[in-house]
Amino acid sequence: MENNQEMLVLKKSWIMSVFLIVPLVAFFGFWDWNYNDQALLPVLGIDTLYLPLYLLIFGLPHILASLFSFFDKEYFSHYKKHLIIFFPILFLLLQFIISFNYNLAVSLFLIATVYHVIRQQTGISLMYGVPKNNWFIWWNWSLIIAVSIMYLTTVQVGALDSVIKSAQYLFNVTFALAGLVSYLLIQKTKELQGKIFVFLTYLMVVTSFTLTNFGYVFLAILVIRFLHDVPAFMFYISHEVNRNKFKINNLIYKAVPLVPMSLIIFVPAFAVFMGVFFRETVTDPKIYFSILATVSVFHYYIESIIWKRNSLHRKYVSVK
Repeated sequence: MENNQEMLVLKKSWIMSVFLIVPLVAFFGFWDWNYNDQALLPVLGIDTLYLPLYLLIFGLPHILASLFSFFDKEYFSHYKKHLIIFFPILFLLLQFIISFNYNLAVSLFLIATVYHVIRQQTGISLMYGVPKNNWFIWWNWSLIIAVSIMYLTTVQVGALDSVIKSAQYLFNVTFALAGLVSYLLIQKTKELQGKIFVFLTYLMVVTSFTLTNFGYVFLAILVIRFLHDVPAFMFYISHEVNRNKFKINNLIYKAVPLVPMSLIIFVPAFAVFMGVFFRETVTDPKIYFSILATVSVFHYYIESIIWKRNSLHRKYVSVK
């Protein structure tokens, strides 16, 4: 952008405020377990993750929103090798794994999802002054391993039993290690906001683990999903508004009569619409998973590139 003062600024306080979901969900689970005779427990299990209302907002929509920027000639040309070379290779590789062992494909997809979610979370922490030192690296990997095992034992019940059961002890070790490393990283972080961010990130995992143990699987995953998707939408919306503020560069937005600030509404709304369209159009579960996994893993890959320091995308995002 030619004038940073004209940019839509993403405030760090907005991102930090998303952590409010942690005590809210924890209190809700505590209330139902202790004061509501666990009446909601049967409807807050893993099956609730497939309810239309949840799928309407979380998961696929934010992934689709992240891909909108590539309908821009400059962006497509800049990232062309990733779009036209890596994407087809990824699709063929995933088809091979799915045909070889479907449960293995689901497990690998879950691990890739956790890796992406935790890496986004810890990456955002750098904006709050968390140092990128050895403790930061240990913090990343201990959280990734602990949450991956937690997801596998929760979602993949009955699949890869021997692997999951033998990995239980590893979860206990990495969960405790993540707590210790979080404490040490907090000690090395100078800025108060950074200390709070590290603490709240570990609290997110502790809350999710606790809810899982009590059977509130939906709430456990909702906590992590909410803390991932909402900040992601903040970045996408901010980028799209700033990139198209003075001139509409995106082919999608050119097809719709828009004023720049209306993208704040259009980006999430169109993402939700496309998510619904995809789910209603593709009815075969394995085909649905195949396409979802391909798009999602490509999203994980391309996100690690487009948000690097001094990247084309970063030029259009201002965080204060």
